[in-house]
Amino acid sequence: MGKRRQRPTWVYAVLASIIGLFLTASPALADTDLVVGGAGVVSYTNGDGVNARAEPGFQGALVTAFAEGTRVLVEAGPQAAADGTLWYKVSLDGVSGWVISDYLARAMPAAGDVAIVHGTDGHGLRLRDGASFNSATLTIIPEGAEVAVVGETVRDGEGNAWSQVSYAGISGYAFSSFLAVKLGGSVAQAQEAQVASEPSASAGIAVGGNVEVVNTDGQGLNIRYDAGYGAAIATVAPEGAVMRVIDGPRTDDQGITWWGVDYAGIQGWAHGGYLAATDKEPAQPTAQTTAAPANPGDPGQGSAAPASSIGEQIAATAMQYLGYPYAWGGTTPAGFDCSGFVYYVVNQV
Repeated sequence: MGKRRQRPTWVYAVLASIIGLFLTASPALADTDLVVGGAGVVSYTNGDGVNARAEPGFQGALVTAFAEGTRVLVEAGPQAAADGTLWYKVSLDGVSGWVISDYLARAMPAAGDVAIVHGTDGHGLRLRDGASFNSATLTIIPEGAEVAVVGETVRDGEGNAWSQVSYAGISGYAFSSFLAVKLGGSVAQAQEAQVASEPSASAGIAVGGNVEVVNTDGQGLNIRYDAGYGAAIATVAPEGAVMRVIDGPRTDDQGITWWGVDYAGIQGWAHGGYLAATDKEPAQPTAQTTAAPANPGDPGQGSAAPASSIGEQIAATAMQYLGYPYAWGGTTPAGFDCSGFVYYVVNQV
């Protein structure tokens, strides 16, 4: 048997050098969640910046270069080049070009920014009183609405990013993944108009009668566990839903009138400005009308919305989606994966 031929040691040295160079020069995994019309930021270039080209692909003529950390407006994309790489068309100060997605990231909201609610599939984004999924819901910001970012990004114990924002005069924390930074502009006037035009309590509502959900622009009405925006949301009644009035009226510290209602067996409190008295009957049987509790904070006094633990609420919500389809990367009832299902359910509580 002949002696096996040994490769020279320099071969291994060259291979190691090539591998090291490849690992050093390779960009991070491409970000393809940039929002057209939102802001991206030049990232992962090790300070070298990135070239912008006249068309998608490395064959495109060089137009300009953007420095690391530069915020750019995303105009189009992602678009695949002939070699399979993905590119976004971006612009800054009137100069636009195509940048490979490997060196772009979605801009994180910062104090002073205007951001747009995006990616909720029409469900809207919960504004909470703290930077965690366990914090109470103040309101739901509809898809496409603009918010003012009033504080820096904070992270919860699990590393999730939360942005401190203001919407319609209400300040709180919103999950940053559903906010797309808008370059320039202001939302102050739109917010003031929205607050000023908030509907007043409807006439003709009385305990024992029925009410219909109105004036929500199709977003539906939050049914809360207590009277006030600071109370957690029990469910959302769609536009046009008919409910039985079981309690109220009650006025919160902002002067808003709330009515105790029974919607499909779920009892809670609804903003009177989005209710109209009706002769229609609820589509499903409702619970019997109950008297106002002597102490609304004591569940033992028969309050209209008995308290339950966060864990019980999460479990009850999760059970509603048994049998829904699995979809890799899915985060809505159209299709969930594991983490998407957990996030969706927790965000409903």
